[in-house]
Amino acid sequence: MATSLHVFSRSDVMEQKRLRKNSVSHEVQRLLKRKEIVRVGRNRYVWNEEAKKYSYEPMHSEAYQQLEEFLHQRYPLADYVHWELCQLNEFMNHQFGKNLQMVDVEPMLAESVFDVLVEQFAGKVLYRPDRKTLRLYLGTTEIVVKNLITLAPHDRKRPHAIRIEKLIVDLFADKVVRELYNLADLPEALEQMFDVYAIDETTMFRYASRRNAKERLRKIIEQETNIHLLTERNHDDRKG
Repeated sequence: MATSLHVFSRSDVMEQKRLRKNSVSHEVQRLLKRKEIVRVGRNRYVWNEEAKKYSYEPMHSEAYQQLEEFLHQRYPLADYVHWELCQLNEFMNHQFGKNLQMVDVEPMLAESVFDVLVEQFAGKVLYRPDRKTLRLYLGTTEIVVKNLITLAPHDRKRPHAIRIEKLIVDLFADKVVRELYNLADLPEALEQMFDVYAIDETTMFRYASRRNAKERLRKIIEQETNIHLLTERNHDDRKG
């Protein structure tokens, strides 16, 4: 993992381009939209020509697309995040032969969504399963419904797609997800994610804090991977 990336702020952009203060936000948004810069934390950016990072926009299975269309039609205004286990095959040594779709739904609607999915996909849906239940019914389960944690990162362009920052945290903070893969694969998977994709460390650590997993995540990154965090150590706690 390269450690020489130059991290800069809005003030640096203003100075470099000799902009007025009220023009900086517009310029930063323009650079982000053109993918010339990548956001790596609150008011922290790197030049993408140097970083060579991509937005996380995985391809999805036909089953995922069908379920997403169904959910969108039935719950067009609901707050939920929908992803599938096969997305992890990009990062894991041990590939998943069986796919599983995760639907994290705002708590007020979670049981309602579960009831509707049970009618549509009888015998294939679990709601907030514990480890024993998950292991017992994993062979027949295709969809798992869970409560969406508040402050979970959202993708503005694709509001129901999982952001990579949430995926990273859920890999070891979500009890259901942790049951589905070998924890020994986590360090290398994290390295793959950070190497290829643009990751907002502020967003990642803020969500990890909400899941009481911030220090565990930091420990794994610092002690078990070659990842070089680009933001200041305590900078990720601040709101922005």
